[in-house]
Amino acid sequence: MSPQESVDHFRALAQRDPAAHRADLACSLNQLGIALLTGGRKTEALAAAREAVDTYRVLAQESREATLPGLAMSLHNLGNALRGLGRKTEAQRAAHEAVALYHALSATDPQAFGLHLASSLAGLGATLDDTTARAETLRLVEVSLESLWPSVERDPQAASTAVTMLFELALDLSDALGRAPSAALLARGRAFKRWLGR
Repeated sequence: MSPQESVDHFRALAQRDPAAHRADLACSLNQLGIALLTGGRKTEALAAAREAVDTYRVLAQESREATLPGLAMSLHNLGNALRGLGRKTEAQRAAHEAVALYHALSATDPQAFGLHLASSLAGLGATLDDTTARAETLRLVEVSLESLWPSVERDPQAASTAVTMLFELALDLSDALGRAPSAALLARGRAFKRWLGR
């Protein structure tokens, strides 16, 4: 079943029984948006991403905790779609909300959501032009590394992809701001490489 066929299928089911199938519709809309954006159909991707976010917001009113991962992912995808159309201000708003949700999720389950947090921060960083916003994003990256660090100490290999992304983003943002990376960031980077045996 193609992404569009999946949306059509679950939309019909959700119209008959919203409580049973609205979550499936939201997930299929998310996947359709990703597929359309990958295929270069940016305007259609944006429409699918917006509907996914709207649908997840309705679900969140009914069962917030169970819906937060899907809402966070749909907001991340919405930010990507907006950025693809050059709508950076709107993309920043979506990315900021995705980061906030993934930060909360990774605090309770860093292994499940650490990589999503890193990806959402990278998405936010890609929308930024001004110094103040870059500095704030750098602060968020450093806070995220700090919150993930206990899980990194327990299992560096499991966290390696997320932490590597965060380190690279922190270095890129520091460079864009014309400042040296903080001593704490460099110390964590050295410790991380040592734990991985690099």
